[in-house]
Amino acid sequence: LLGLHLIEFHHQPLDKITKRQVDEWWQKKVKTGKATTASKAYKLLHAVLKRAQADGLIASNPCQIKGAHSLTTGHKKQIPTPAEVGKLINAIDKRYRLVLILMSYGGLRFSEATALKASDLNTVGKGADRYYQISITKAVTESNGVFTVSDPKSKGSNRTVPLPIQLTKHIDQLRTGMNTKGTDTLLNEACKGGY
Repeated sequence: LLGLHLIEFHHQPLDKITKRQVDEWWQKKVKTGKATTASKAYKLLHAVLKRAQADGLIASNPCQIKGAHSLTTGHKKQIPTPAEVGKLINAIDKRYRLVLILMSYGGLRFSEATALKASDLNTVGKGADRYYQISITKAVTESNGVFTVSDPKSKGSNRTVPLPIQLTKHIDQLRTGMNTKGTDTLLNEACKGGY
């Protein structure tokens, strides 16, 4: 949000940001059709300026737009069916199939799936009862080419997720030939290596 949507405020002193400037920025953002993202960016800007006001750096908060905190596009997310997910898995480049499975059936955020190490994907049980589970303890984000590994989005995001037993053989096949010996090896590397 800060890097993309609030860029015009980056080099401006906080005490020089005016209500008119915020109002014009808001109108421009809403016209792009991405009301939910605009609202999130507005909340961040409002929070920064609220803190600046509390610290005595500015006299008042120029973020005064009614309803801006809760504006959404109203679009409902369309979740793919298991059949559609299967088609995606079969159509995508083989090196990305595992990350797609983990996100689809494990409910991982992209930042969590791309931070996984080989040691985070383990099997539980034996024989026909064997299944995989994922330990989510980290997330990776990228800004201006720099990758930062940190805790997931919230405390509740640290979790262990069991995957459906029907996926065990498929995951076994995908892991064949993968370099998963070192505990620090990324499970889902970029095509050129790294995150």
